[in-house]
Amino acid sequence: MQEIVNMSLFDLFDLDNESIEEIKLNLEDIKENEDNEKLKVKDEVYIEYKGKSYLGIIHSIYNNDETVNVIFDCKHSAFHKSKVKKA
Repeated sequence: MQEIVNMSLFDLFDLDNESIEEIKLNLEDIKENEDNEKLKVKDEVYIEYKGKSYLGIIHSIYNNDETVNVIFDCKHSAFHKSKVKKA
């Protein structure tokens, strides 16, 4: 059974907020990209956006494990799992 955590919209964008650390990860959060790296919510990853490389944090994984949502450089965007590399 999953634990419910109350968070405001501002908490989602405040990566230093301690309440994000309280989120319990479960086995459904663990996914693998094409390099067989295990990806999970809150992992630090490298992505490329508009020709520049960024370090970001995984926010969610969805679309049959094909899409990874990443927060980076005050932006929030989705990437195919093959474009995300663990930091």
